[in-house]
Amino acid sequence: MMTPDEFYAVYALGFHAGEETGYGRRLAEEEAMWAELAEHVRKHANMRTFAEIQQARKEAA
Repeated sequence: MMTPDEFYAVYALGFHAGEETGYGRRLAEEEAMWAELAEHVRKHANMRTFAEIQQARKEAA
């Protein structure tokens, strides 16, 4: 049978291992979220502005 000190030591090891796993998973999720946002911003930053579209229409007419 475990003593209370042994129990708390084992519990602390498990708690910290779970904390590290959760932290790593959260970092991966945030990285994926920021990559998706960056792609969205890049896509819209490369679009022509309304003024550029209007100018192209005038030149085509």
